[in-house]
Amino acid sequence: MSPVEAACPRCHARLDVELLRDTGARTCPFCDADVSPELKTEATFETVTESGRSDAWRSDAPAVGSGLVPPLPPESRLQIVQSDGERLVLYIPPGGRGGKSLWVFAIFFSGILTFITTVFVMILVAGGARQQGSPLVILPFLGLFWLVALGVLWAAVRMRYSRTLLSVDRERIVLQATLFGKTRQTELHVDSTTECSLEEAYSVNEVPVYRVRVANGQQSLGFATNLDQDDKDWLVDQIGLMLGNVPPAESNAESPPESDPPLDSDHRPLGVLLSSGSLLSREGHALVVTPLSPGELPQASVITILEDRPDRLSFSCPLMPSPVARVIIPGVVLVFLGSWMAGVGAMAWRNWQQGGVFLIGSLFSLFMLATALIPIVASLLLAFGRTTVRLTRDLLECHWGWGAFRFQRSMAVDSIEAIVVGGLSAEANPQIGPSGQRPRVGQTKGTGCAVTGAGRWLLIAPFADRDLSRQVGGLLLGKLQSWGRQVETRVGGLGNPRARE
Repeated sequence: MSPVEAACPRCHARLDVELLRDTGARTCPFCDADVSPELKTEATFETVTESGRSDAWRSDAPAVGSGLVPPLPPESRLQIVQSDGERLVLYIPPGGRGGKSLWVFAIFFSGILTFITTVFVMILVAGGARQQGSPLVILPFLGLFWLVALGVLWAAVRMRYSRTLLSVDRERIVLQATLFGKTRQTELHVDSTTECSLEEAYSVNEVPVYRVRVANGQQSLGFATNLDQDDKDWLVDQIGLMLGNVPPAESNAESPPESDPPLDSDHRPLGVLLSSGSLLSREGHALVVTPLSPGELPQASVITILEDRPDRLSFSCPLMPSPVARVIIPGVVLVFLGSWMAGVGAMAWRNWQQGGVFLIGSLFSLFMLATALIPIVASLLLAFGRTTVRLTRDLLECHWGWGAFRFQRSMAVDSIEAIVVGGLSAEANPQIGPSGQRPRVGQTKGTGCAVTGAGRWLLIAPFADRDLSRQVGGLLLGKLQSWGRQVETRVGGLGNPRARE
């Protein structure tokens, strides 16, 4: 039996009557209006059709295109429930293009996994568990793949059947999702740091699929992944207007903010050198992280500038800049794979001698060979992969990959608090040595570059050496300062306790 639903008389939000009765609530979770009379009546919303759009909303709901908000994009699946200048309530129907691709992948992956699992169950039933080299050891390994398959399947179910109601005002943002009669509500309080933007949720054939993200520095909400891009852009614009966000003014690129020139390291106190974000060169001299423009990069730099405009910067560098490491890593992987192949070959030969289980043993051997793809892909990424960084006024994106194997993370520019250079591969921070001696760096290797902020961290070049780390950090710092943004620079670790969570 489907749950009884009603509508709030003020904001027209869809309410689960049974849930309100069970919890004893008498006010609307969106606008705090008294809904006691509504709990005694049946639903005032009409049934939602299979296409995900309701046949009609309440007659007193504002009409789309009433002048309070711009018209929805053509063929939009969004529906405006309320828009009066003080509150924006939107209905996001289930379904969408992204859900179909997830369904196809989930069914295909689960089908292959079901076949492989059935084969091993047949081995166990036939008495294989009592033989040497029992296939029982593979069951926990298969369980990990089943967790992935079930996770993708659950995501496809949510995208296809979950109905979402979004309420935005100048005090809070409420996201209410209903799936199979169960309603889950998340609330985010609006403050001066609250912003709405697009972030990448996943990618299909190297084409990013974005979702709408609202964050206030301590909490974030992500939704609308299943909508078309036009609907997402419309959502970001209208939520930003409701939050009172003003587009950033054009900065004067020719007149960056003035800053004091760095002092000569030989005349600076040791404490100042360490606290201002310094590294030690191989000769023991202090190196201060300074802003760089693309034209100031050394000729021997491995960084390739892809785009340099007043409003954006894009560059790339090797994921593993050390030529020695790019040779050693594939060599170690080849030795490992040789041992792995020898073990799988011995197993296949034993199955051949057993005769009756040749087919099952061959399938098992093929599965074990497939697992060797993981270290192969990892070694290829480290040996030949590149890091691509794209910085705009709104978003910092970082791609790591080689060929078809790519990973990406992003961070809102306004949430960036610090650029961290050095010490990402060790826990120890620079320490001040005894009086009269130079500082000792301990286990800190002075490698890597990352940005932190809003309780998150984003690794830009985790395997970069000293010089490359400073160049990457300097490029980011220089572009941010040209836009009038001031961020902290750190050395010797992420420094933000929340970033390690």
